[in-house]
Amino acid sequence: MEPATKFQKYKTYLETLFMEITSESADGKLTSAKRGEFTELTNVLKWAREQQNKDYARPLQEQVCEIVECLLNRSQQSVEISKIGFKTEIVRELQTLLGGTILALEEVKFVHANALKLFTTNGGDEINHAMYEMGISQSIIRNTKSPDSGVVEKTILTIVNIIISRVPKAMNDQAHHQYYDTYLKDNVIQSLYNDGIINGKTEDTRVTSAEGISWLYNGIELPANMKSGIIEQINIGLKSKDTSLSINTGSALLSLARSEGNHSEILKDRFISQTQEILQNIDVQFQYNLLCAYIALIENGTLDTLHLFKQQLPIQLIRDLSSSKDSDVREKSACLLSYISNRTEMIKFSKILQEIQNKNTKELTTLANNGLMKEMSDVLREGLDNFEDKRGLIILICQISEVLLENNDDLGDLIVQDNGFVDQLFNLYQQLPLESISKQIASPIISIINATEADQRLKLKCEKYLIVLSRLMSSKSEYVVFCAVVGQAIILSQLKQNYYQIEDDVHSVMLKNGQIIKLIEAFKSNHYQNVDIKRYAAIAIALLHKAIPVLPVDFRKELISYLKKIAILKDNLFEQLTVVALQRLAECEENHSEIISGEFPLVLKKFYESKERKVILSGLFIPLVLIRYGSKQTAETVCHILPIHVVLDLTQSDEGEASKVAKILVNCYKYINSS
Repeated sequence: MEPATKFQKYKTYLETLFMEITSESADGKLTSAKRGEFTELTNVLKWAREQQNKDYARPLQEQVCEIVECLLNRSQQSVEISKIGFKTEIVRELQTLLGGTILALEEVKFVHANALKLFTTNGGDEINHAMYEMGISQSIIRNTKSPDSGVVEKTILTIVNIIISRVPKAMNDQAHHQYYDTYLKDNVIQSLYNDGIINGKTEDTRVTSAEGISWLYNGIELPANMKSGIIEQINIGLKSKDTSLSINTGSALLSLARSEGNHSEILKDRFISQTQEILQNIDVQFQYNLLCAYIALIENGTLDTLHLFKQQLPIQLIRDLSSSKDSDVREKSACLLSYISNRTEMIKFSKILQEIQNKNTKELTTLANNGLMKEMSDVLREGLDNFEDKRGLIILICQISEVLLENNDDLGDLIVQDNGFVDQLFNLYQQLPLESISKQIASPIISIINATEADQRLKLKCEKYLIVLSRLMSSKSEYVVFCAVVGQAIILSQLKQNYYQIEDDVHSVMLKNGQIIKLIEAFKSNHYQNVDIKRYAAIAIALLHKAIPVLPVDFRKELISYLKKIAILKDNLFEQLTVVALQRLAECEENHSEIISGEFPLVLKKFYESKERKVILSGLFIPLVLIRYGSKQTAETVCHILPIHVVLDLTQSDEGEASKVAKILVNCYKYINSS
């Protein structure tokens, strides 16, 4: 086909497509992407690249970029559309177009640069990293010298978006940026500084360039000839009314604060005293980033830096932020206050938290036994004195405890010993105002449960601990309530000796203290988003009603019906707890009619097919208890709905006790059916 004819064909196609997608919804644009338009656009760019006649090539190249802009710009489906586009060769063609072999520098337009930039805006970390691997930054860096400030801005944004994809995420992550060496060697950093900061024509360009360089220098001192210029732009960005820009600047400041060599430049001109002005930006992500940067300055700085913070930081403002509605801001505000008042301990335990992340269970157990757990208990014991300044330290101790205790049953005896870690933690829970007990401080409850076995949990099954967990259920934090109700359910599942038709001792204690009422309120509440609160509350209530009726009758029906629904969920822990709960409820005849109704046959079958030996065994006892303590009619109903073929299979089980109980159940079944 003649070039003129081909050109006209492509021109008509692009004009028609542009008209279509400009009037399409986000879903319509996604449909266009899915039907292969990016592949067609790639083919147009390939053809244009091969043409000697610019009159054919340039209009097509520009219109392709306009269509890419339209597909990717500000759409609810932009992320998905970007992923579809990236799977084609469109990004490679845009890289070639902008890389200097096709368009001269003065020919590069805003639309060309923006089309490529939008893939970095919407593509996500993995696509941006892939674009790094493609050498996109090196290909387009010459465009930072464009006479068009819009081209410069979009080029720099493309490069900086790629840099963001590998910015260290952890607050105390000192690791060098993955792209630092390559971008230093290939003069990307120098170009960002010269063309973006020194010669940048707009504030956004200058600040964005400073952010990119700062992230690349994570934990590294800036070059002396760049330091003041970069940090000047970071300070400007912190005060920007552009929320996105200020958020990123706060993150960039954190990277610089990780190197003491940058501190004197950061802290000059009474930088800390400007906090009040800077934090007028009420975006919580910005506040979080700035608080992290302040912590990094204190942690990596000298005692002189600490003294500057004590002199210049508006402490009351930080105390106010420690009551923020945002949990991350609350935590970092508390940590900052603790770094100011207890810097040595904060640095010590922060390093411990980093060091234990990759240790195995044996190493963690050795550390705990060699004094670490005692040191942590001491911090908790002293935490009530001046709690507001020590809250961050307590949060740090709680985070360490989660790592140490997670599924580590070797530490169970150590943590439940008198005046040990659990005692000190629960004393905090008892003494602190409920609003001071955050998600981070409550989280160790779950770790304690995971680290303890039956004997250790039995030690916790007393008024001293249960009343504290009940208190936490009045918290306004849903996660704290969740931790409290999980703790109660699992602790209450323990029994010293299972004498049938004997009430659990703690029932009367929890009834007297109003703890059962709190569990019932949690079960009936509709305002919790976490449905597991209702589930664990149901289990805890059922476990407490061993050998006694659940009252009133209407509530009994609701509870037992719900319990059976929990039992058939695909969750091992719910399975283990509900089988025990139903077995205990079965010891009271008044509960029987509700137990054997509805989904009970399905529940029994689920228990008998469990991979957990204890679940199978308890599941076999449920019908035996119903038969023994129930009426003749109950016994007959149980035998009628019993999945007898499954029980017969269990009589041949390798598990001796399960096989023995299954045989007893089969004999009962035969006897009742024959009488």
